Amino acid sequence: MIISFDEFKVKLFEFRRKHKEVISNYISQDLSNKELTFFEYDNGLLIFAYDDEYNVYKVYFIVESLEILDNLLVHANWNKNSSLEIIDKNEVDDNLKEIFEKHGFIQFTTLQKMSFLNNSRNISELNESIDLCNLQDVDSLKMIFSSQFNKYSENLPSKKEIEKAIEFKSIIKITDKENIIGFLWFDIKKVLTELRYLFVNKNYRGQKLSKRLMEQYLYLTKNVKKKQLWVLEDNEVAINLYKKFSYEFEELKDTIFKKEVDNEG
Repeated sequence: MIISFDEFKVKLFEFRRKHKEVISNYISQDLSNKELTFFEYDNGLLIFAYDDEYNVYKVYFIVESLEILDNLLVHANWNKNSSLEIIDKNEVDDNLKEIFEKHGFIQFTTLQKMSFLNNSRNISELNESIDLCNLQDVDSLKMIFSSQFNKYSENLPSKKEIEKAIEFKSIIKITDKENIIGFLWFDIKKVLTELRYLFVNKNYRGQKLSKRLMEQYLYLTKNVKKKQLWVLEDNEVAINLYKKFSYEFEELKDTIFKKEVDNEG
């Protein structure tokens, strides 16, 4: 059945009140702007959150046992483009992986968390060639996300989220006077800043645009002590860039599974 995010939160509260130990990949994700398809079976909840802008579902489960998760997925009989993620210090449990594969979810990729606590570079001034994005950039940014980012491995932003980030001055850009050829999006939350997206047009790579964007980002967040990001485990170019700015790996990994259905496009 289709439920609202508020209805889901009520069911989640009631479930957690009755079950002290659960297996889950739902932390505190904001699903208020998503259409939620909800399944409840014995001691488990299963949610498919639809992102209509990117035509993909994110899957969340809160269950008392793997057997219940299996039963929920059988009951749902789900056959749409979907992804789910497991964040943990360890490798994904083989039994859990087996259940995912049984229901058509294949292990797609893995991200690893990186962070550092202190700026090690003395970046003392703004780079005037790097601008803040404005509301006229919304459509261009949305097009880049749709065409250059992977909807299964990235939590891609809605148009409203892009607009909100621009209003909070959280997206910086480099242009070729007409088009955006690189941008960096970051969030600031009290004592923490997270680098969410870094993009450089492939035709302009090798010109140290990523380095310039990183330096601008570190200057803008110089008063925020802790910085973190997630990077694809096999993206050596990005990893080497972040290491040059003193980022180090943490133990947390984010393993992505996807189910891709041919007739879904």
